[in-house]
Amino acid sequence: MQGTRHATFPLATLALPVALALAACVPDTPSPTEREPDPEVLPHTELRDAIREPQDRARAAEAALQKAADAQRARIDDAGG
Repeated sequence: MQGTRHATFPLATLALPVALALAACVPDTPSPTEREPDPEVLPHTELRDAIREPQDRARAAEAALQKAADAQRARIDDAGG
């Protein structure tokens, strides 16, 4: 029975210091390689622009459709519907 006590005692006494040591190793701020790069600094804007242009056109089309739908609802409400 004493052998079991010795085997668990060091493990239990080491668990807290090991946990504290691991918690101390976590960096507070991300390193420069982990941060998102600034989009204005990135080269190769052609690819980024090629992706964003259709998305911007789709957003504009969605806004126009929403405006037309709102106007249609207003006309229906004005007509007593």
